[in-house]
Amino acid sequence: MKLKRLSVLLIVVLALSTIFSSIASAEKKEQPNLVSLGDSITFGYHLPDQIGVQPSPHAFPSLIGERHFNVTNLGVPSWTSSDLLTGLSTDPFKNSLKSADVVTLDIGGDDLLKAAGLTGSPTTLPDLTSPEAQLKLFNAEQDLAKNLKAIILAIKMQTNAPIILYNMYNPFGANDPIFGSLHMIGEQIINDVNSQIIAPIAFQSGSLLADAYTAFNGKQAKFIIPGDVHPTLAGHKALAKLGDQALKTLKRTEKEDHIKCLPLKR
Repeated sequence: MKLKRLSVLLIVVLALSTIFSSIASAEKKEQPNLVSLGDSITFGYHLPDQIGVQPSPHAFPSLIGERHFNVTNLGVPSWTSSDLLTGLSTDPFKNSLKSADVVTLDIGGDDLLKAAGLTGSPTTLPDLTSPEAQLKLFNAEQDLAKNLKAIILAIKMQTNAPIILYNMYNPFGANDPIFGSLHMIGEQIINDVNSQIIAPIAFQSGSLLADAYTAFNGKQAKFIIPGDVHPTLAGHKALAKLGDQALKTLKRTEKEDHIKCLPLKR
């Protein structure tokens, strides 16, 4: 009799386990898909839990919406806007975008860093005020403007999902012991890129603008890894919050559009 009771109990436990697994699986499938495109910032480079070629589970895309998205993080460290534009024609990107409900886009930082000679671990800081450096940066900005337009067009050819476009933050804090001397030139370059390239393209393309510059301004000591240009975990949380705010704006807009479509009462 005791053995029979144990058998019945085991059957009940297995049945409940199957039911809960099915519910969890169904909930995962019902979650919207967020596809994130970008460079090492999107990837979560240098976060404490980032291992090998796998994006960090604590990078900002995974934190958007309090983890209520199925996230496909396609950020690639060191990628420029040219690299991403080329990558969008390959199957991993095309297939992911086809099922996207939301797309985040954060690209261009490496365009400027490479033009400035600030990739890797430079032993001396370059003079970014020289005519040669200014010309390289100008050309990088022009390439970014052209590529960013093409990137958004390529995304829209694959999906109708809304795009959250991040602008650039200044990674060089005014009091940074290593990069402090680059703060002012960084302010000039990044403000030009944000105001003359990213903001107009966001408006023209109907993308939602996430203002990373304002979120990080004056908070580099907290939001940037010391001696680095990448965000801390707190910085990634701030970037995710911007994504949440953009989604709230989208929901309000959708609600307003729905109300406008309702028939007027007579």
